[in-house]
Amino acid sequence: MKKRFYRQFSLRHLTIYRYEHLSSFSHSCQNRQREALCLANAGEASFEIGSQIFSLSPGELLYLPAGMPTCSHWRGDQIDYFTLDFSFTSKLVSHVPPTLDLSEETPYHLASAAFKVQDNVLNGLIRSVDEAFRTNAETGGLRAAISFHQLFNLLLEKALPTGSRIRPALDAIEADPSQSYSSKELAKLCSLSQSRFFALFSAETGMGPVRYRNQLRIEMALRLLRSNQYTVTEIAELLGFSSTDYFSRIFLSLTGRRPKDYQMQPDSFPL
Repeated sequence: MKKRFYRQFSLRHLTIYRYEHLSSFSHSCQNRQREALCLANAGEASFEIGSQIFSLSPGELLYLPAGMPTCSHWRGDQIDYFTLDFSFTSKLVSHVPPTLDLSEETPYHLASAAFKVQDNVLNGLIRSVDEAFRTNAETGGLRAAISFHQLFNLLLEKALPTGSRIRPALDAIEADPSQSYSSKELAKLCSLSQSRFFALFSAETGMGPVRYRNQLRIEMALRLLRSNQYTVTEIAELLGFSSTDYFSRIFLSLTGRRPKDYQMQPDSFPL
């Protein structure tokens, strides 16, 4: 059976605000509900984001992670800046008919820590988002989303150096858990030695790469079994297990049930 999976991303929230002040002021937020981008147009600012401290000058763009206490201090006789709030979710989806959700929809974050960039293209795209919302009530939201997706794609490259050292490996495994990667291949994706990669992976996830992949595969298997569209053998093949027996052993070790038993009585063992 052909393996066809993809990770579906959904933009759940997008708003942009422009703030203008004629004197210095401070603002604090104990727990940001969403990620945000702040672009300074005029005035100088200093930001305290958790344990990080940043200065912000006109033309500079600051990424603010969700869930972090944030305090900003703005200085100047003319202060002007944009704040763009956004949130994404993602889930793993099968393209093998019938299309099925193979994982829960979970928040997807650009980065785990704040970072600052200065890039005229990024700044122009933020202004495009603002202009789209302000100038066309009928199609402005769509045009704003298009500009934002271009912006987000460029920001991903900027965010990679600030994120988890093992993020490339996690992304590879999560993109298609049916694909088998050796520790050497995963370590190479992260530009790490195998020993260093394994230590970081275990520290961040609490398990090794094999168990992490197997847990994802069993989560997918639970949904496929509940759908009653596939046999146990087909599911084992779809998820890249070497045999039905091996799939059954892994399933039993992680759920305490055999795949066939679960398929016959799924409601007694909810997702």
